[in-house]
Amino acid sequence: MDQWLQPLFLSSIPTGLLAAGLWLAKNLILTRLSKSVEYEFNEKIEAVRSEFREKEELLRADIRRREAELAALRSGAMSALESRQIALDKRRLEAIDQVWSAVIELSRRKGVCGFMSALNFDVATKASVDNEQFRDAMRAISPVDDVRKLDLSDARQARPYVTPMVWALFSAYESIVLHALAKATIIQSGIGEPEMLDRTRVQELLVAALPQAREYVEQYGDSGLHHWLDILENALLAQFSEMFTGGQADEEGLARAAHILALSKKLAPAASITPDAGRTIQESSE
Repeated sequence: MDQWLQPLFLSSIPTGLLAAGLWLAKNLILTRLSKSVEYEFNEKIEAVRSEFREKEELLRADIRRREAELAALRSGAMSALESRQIALDKRRLEAIDQVWSAVIELSRRKGVCGFMSALNFDVATKASVDNEQFRDAMRAISPVDDVRKLDLSDARQARPYVTPMVWALFSAYESIVLHALAKATIIQSGIGEPEMLDRTRVQELLVAALPQAREYVEQYGDSGLHHWLDILENALLAQFSEMFTGGQADEEGLARAAHILALSKKLAPAASITPDAGRTIQESSE
């Protein structure tokens, strides 16, 4: 259409109709654009949702796998812990048996301990120096030659598996018995040196292990210590029971156990006195 005709043609179209046409065209275009945009948006949303579902499923699978691994590790750890605890409890029972067997072995010397408590140690020691018949009589009444065969090594191996108080009470029991055997050995060997024994410290040891013995010890000294061996045995049995009831030693109990052990260690030289000691001294003097 010629340019000079366009104004004439447009002007011939009613204004209202033209406006309506333009409005319809505009709405049509907007509708198509909005649908196109909505379609593309929905496609992208669906793609995102699909990707999210895939990742979510992968994450859930990974979580299930990790949970399975953790359960397996926990089960293995618990099984190992239970096995270790079972083995430890078994070893503790064996340790108790070893310590108690040593107590029984030591208790067989209670007769010697009782005899020595009835004897005036200082007088007997002096009398044994130059009196062979007296020494022979002492050996016949209360032989101690078998002390050298006294084997408490199993009890020593049990020490890491018993409580400090169990070991402290056992050490006190052992020291008291060995103290009496050492006194008998000094008399039977004719050593004539009662000062070889620390008689005061063994009294302190008994009081540390059994505080209720203080008054008795103050009155009778180291004579009659064997009377407390049975009480020490009962105290040991009570400690054995406490080992398996979960009882924990308090700070005072640990300090008391350490004190008992310290006194026991200081009495250790008494255990080294043997029947040969007197003969060695006599031979060297000759």
